[in-house]
Amino acid sequence: MQTVFTSEYLIIKTDHEASILYWEWTEETKHLTDDKFLALAKIIMDKAYELKYQNAIDNALNFRFAVSVQLQEKMAATMFSIRRYFTSRLAHVNAKEMVSSLSQQQVWEENKEKKYVEKYFNNLEDAMEWIRNNNL
Repeated sequence: MQTVFTSEYLIIKTDHEASILYWEWTEETKHLTDDKFLALAKIIMDKAYELKYQNAIDNALNFRFAVSVQLQEKMAATMFSIRRYFTSRLAHVNAKEMVSSLSQQQVWEENKEKKYVEKYFNNLEDAMEWIRNNNL
């Protein structure tokens, strides 16, 4: 995979041949603010819009930011209605921490306009296998 964006909170990689957009949250997300989280989410959405890959992997194993209900609603009202994912599959790797994992799932459940199949995993290997497997 080729790295296309990196910050202390987020790494975005792509696999052009396999049509995969991959992003990985770091443990530094424990220091995120709402505004910074929104800015990073917009970068992910913009990459999805730009690349139009078939598949995506949201690796939140080290995600440490608790997304408030208000922030979830704001993302649903702005991000997801403006930038729709163009993926056929979206794999989520659950955060280790319960609160962060619940936040992650609630954020994606706010996306009512999804046009993809999504599934949650406890490790990256299983998520990658599911994405690379052509059978739904």
